[in-house]
Amino acid sequence: MKNKLKFFVGILVCFLSFATFSQNAKNPYGFKSEYFPFKLVRIGGGQEGGATYPIAEKICNLINDFRLASDLRCVLLETSGAEFNVSGLEKELFELSLIQTNNLPFDKIAENAGGSSLRLLSDLGSIPLNVYAKNQIKTIKDLTGSKYNANNTGSGSAAGSKVFLEAAHLQEKDFSAVEHLKASEINSSFCDDKFTSGIFMAAHPNPILKKVLDCNGHLISLTDEILTNFTKLIPSAKPFVIQKSTYPELTNEIKTVAIPLVLVTHSGVDKEAISRLMKIVNANFDKVHDTFQYLNSKPTPFNELQEINFPIHDGVH
Repeated sequence: MKNKLKFFVGILVCFLSFATFSQNAKNPYGFKSEYFPFKLVRIGGGQEGGATYPIAEKICNLINDFRLASDLRCVLLETSGAEFNVSGLEKELFELSLIQTNNLPFDKIAENAGGSSLRLLSDLGSIPLNVYAKNQIKTIKDLTGSKYNANNTGSGSAAGSKVFLEAAHLQEKDFSAVEHLKASEINSSFCDDKFTSGIFMAAHPNPILKKVLDCNGHLISLTDEILTNFTKLIPSAKPFVIQKSTYPELTNEIKTVAIPLVLVTHSGVDKEAISRLMKIVNANFDKVHDTFQYLNSKPTPFNELQEINFPIHDGVH
């Protein structure tokens, strides 16, 4: 009888141990089962085909991979881009987005300016600004009189274009025509000579820029003066060099700037939800980095980035 009792106790112990192991495997972060307001995380991802959309998609997939443990679910939304994402977050149309720092409303966090509901989560890496043109347009000065693509309203590239033009002492009236094309429209229009110059915020190698180079186009370096002006306008921007080995068509290095890409939420999102979300993203960021290696190897805490003085969400701490 005692032997039978020991046998059944042994089986019960093994079963409980296996159940505990299975639960830990599904819930490696030890999240407690508790209610918190935001269980659906909507990510404003930018334009499909743009620089941020595939990164947002990867992060959304990560959140869903651990949905049973975290009680978080993620839905990816296509938006017009970084400028729109700022207003979308402030209006609480979604809970998460990726935004270049030049689009952050720094003016709203100034003293007595009314404040901003946006809250930072982490720095992911940097997105270069790329000036491209037909081969007959050799330098930045030669852009005057060309047909220029300022990119679609609401996009990060459109915001980058505004800063570039100011840094280069150019205005839209200096061009013979100005287009406002979506990322998906750039290649066909450029190849058909519907426009002859533009800027595009994107990391390398990029399929859109590769097609631009194949269609009698090239990348143009920023002058030292423009680089200096740009970093004065956007203090978080840093000099960046596109190596000539990046594309077969490049014959020399291209000097430009890169702007930090940050993960952003708003103050209305629950602290516990953000804490769970960031634990998942931080612990599994190698899966994002392995696909997009221009990103940081891991998200960088904002206390290490003195150039980005913006409120951080309480759930990060």
